[in-house]
Amino acid sequence: MTEGGGMRGGSAGGLAGVVLSVLLAAPAWAADIPDIEDEQLVYCLSSSHRDNLASAAAALDPRLTAIGDRLAPQKSGTLSLEQWRAGDPAAFAKACRALTAAVPALKQEDPPNPLWNALSVVFTTLSGGLIALVAAEWRTAANAGVERAVRLGDLADDFFSAAGDYAEARSAGRPPSAQAFDTAHTALVRELDRVRRHRPQWPKVAAARRTVQERLSRQEADQGAEHVREPLEALRNDLSWIDGALRRPWIPFRKGG
Repeated sequence: MTEGGGMRGGSAGGLAGVVLSVLLAAPAWAADIPDIEDEQLVYCLSSSHRDNLASAAAALDPRLTAIGDRLAPQKSGTLSLEQWRAGDPAAFAKACRALTAAVPALKQEDPPNPLWNALSVVFTTLSGGLIALVAAEWRTAANAGVERAVRLGDLADDFFSAAGDYAEARSAGRPPSAQAFDTAHTALVRELDRVRRHRPQWPKVAAARRTVQERLSRQEADQGAEHVREPLEALRNDLSWIDGALRRPWIPFRKGG
């Protein structure tokens, strides 16, 4: 066996030993549980409930007859409740539990299961770790999305400014700044490509890229401000949707998105 295999075997054996110890400890633990609580004992042997306890005992055991607060076995004689308890503690506890079952303050709840308690601790620990992991991943995704949204927004602002100035200059018959337009245009297309690789299921990213490439090229902008007004507005709307979606991690696909 390899060293790694030995370590794995030791870990598995240790875990099995822990589980076995818990299972074996449960019966011994249960044996130490008192039959009834002190409050129940006081209630059952109080002067106002002794007759009822004797009646409960007779109802549970046909061999007994209740005579006031005493019990008469089928053989002969009578027993006080204390004598009966000393001779048959299990039967006494059964009758006392039955008598106090209808008393909310004295009703004995089921004892805790040690194995279930152990599993509850493990489950709580694992679920807490899983929640922490999901929260950390969510924060990472949210931060990355915000960074992409901010970067895309900055480049979009640069392009809107350069494209607007270029088209206005053409409309006014002034020489436009082709270099500023081309730089902003190329940077925005590249950033949209990055977003599309990150979110390929969002059609609006592809639509925005097509608008920039086909309807807002420099040749289109040469035709003046009025010619590019509509595609610039369409691009602005698409980029606004993309910005909001990037800021929400793991956003589900939405129709029209």
